[in-house]
Amino acid sequence: LPVKTWTQDYKVFLEKMMTGEVATKKADAKKTTKKEPIEPEISDFKENHTDTTVSFTVVAAKASIDKWESETGGLLAKFKLTGKLATSNMNSFDEHNRIIKFGTAKKIIDYFYNV
Repeated sequence: LPVKTWTQDYKVFLEKMMTGEVATKKADAKKTTKKEPIEPEISDFKENHTDTTVSFTVVAAKASIDKWESETGGLLAKFKLTGKLATSNMNSFDEHNRIIKFGTAKKIIDYFYNV
C-alpha cells in the first residue's frame, strides 16, 4: 500500500470496485447531481495479511486487466498503489533529543549514517 494508506481504507476501496460504486455526474448547469450505478470492475478479492504484511489477491476479468495495463499508469494507477509524499517538512530528533530540520532525504542519511 502507498504510504499513509490504511489497510481498512484500501479494503473499502476494493469493495467499491467489486460492488459497483455509485458515480456522480453533473446533470445541468445548476450543479445538481445525478447518481447512477457503474458496473463492478473486479469480481472478488481476498485478504492474505499477516501480522507484518498486507496482501490482497484481486480477481478480475482478463480483458479488464489488459485494458488497465494499457492505460496511463497501468495497474498501479488503477489500484491507486502510487502516491506523492511531500518532503518539505522533514524533522527528526538528534542524539541529544533535539529536533533538527532537514532539507533533503540525503541530508538525513548523511547525518545519521556514515557512508
